[in-house]
This record gives sequence, structure tokens and C-alpha cells, in this order.
Amino acid sequence: MELLYQILFIIVLGITSSWFTKLIIYSFSKGNIFDWYYDIILSKIENPKLFKVFGGCYICFNVWISTFIFELFHYVLGLHYVLFIPFIASSFIMSYIIVKKENKNQSSIQPQTIYKKRMYTSFIKIRKIK
Repeated sequence: MELLYQILFIIVLGITSSWFTKLIIYSFSKGNIFDWYYDIILSKIENPKLFKVFGGCYICFNVWISTFIFELFHYVLGLHYVLFIPFIASSFIMSYIIVKKENKNQSSIQPQTIYKKRMYTSFIKIRKIK
């Protein structure tokens, strides 16, 4: 029974970590507290694939944030590493649902799409300069 409670706790923690990632991505958007973050990424990273890992792609960024959160709870509560599988699965499924829900809603513009366009245009300019 204790294992069932741990798995339920991990699933809820995974869902919470995907919403925490959503909060972080929202704070990166223009006019919020960390809006300078994308500008630094755009100026420092020349590879467009690395942009996805550092916050350009919600699901890619969620994997890193969720791994950090799981390691934190593993250190504090002593969770077993086998519980990482339901944790990352619940986090990935919830983040996938969030992304699909936002893509259906045409009125909400994701900050990733705005900065992705800026990233590709700045990446092309960097390539032309070299």
C-alpha cells in the first residue's frame, strides 16, 4: 500500500512539475521578469537545436526541469530511482496536453513561437556575416 501512495505522490508531483515549467516559460515571455533570457540565448547559441533544450521547446525544457525536481525530491525524501519512470511519464503527458491545448487556442500566442522566429532570423544573419 505504501508503494501505491508513493506512485500517486510521484504522479501528482510530475503533473505539478509540468505546470511549474509552464510558469517558467511564461516568465520568459516579453514583459515578464525573465524576458531577457531569450535574448541571451539568441545571442549566445548558434545552433538552433540547442535553443530547444534551453527553453525554446516547452516539452524539451520540461524534461530538464522535471529531472531537476525529481533529483531534489530524491535527495530530500530518499525516493527510489524506479519512481522516475512514472514521474517523467506523468510530467510528459501533462506537458503534451498543455501544448496541444495552447495550440488549439488561437488567441494565446506562445512565447516560444515569437522567439523561435527571431532566433531563426538572427541565426541566418549570423551565418551570412560569417
